[in-house]
Amino acid sequence: LAELNLIKEESGESAILLLDDVMSELDSTRQKFLVKTLSDTQLFITTTEITPCLEEELKNGNIYNIEKGKIKL
Repeated sequence: LAELNLIKEESGESAILLLDDVMSELDSTRQKFLVKTLSDTQLFITTTEITPCLEEELKNGNIYNIEKGKIKL
């Protein structure tokens, strides 16, 4: 999170953040906190499942499912 702020300060532009399977390491409270904290940041989140606690937080995003190497919208 500190790096996002540093990039914004140094370049004047917002970074795009990739979170690769970080949600599996966090409990539901911390998952919600992370997504809310990053609500003004463009995110790409990879995960094996969307937990019920995140459904509301991610409702304004695009969700892409990949099955057998093919993207399903």
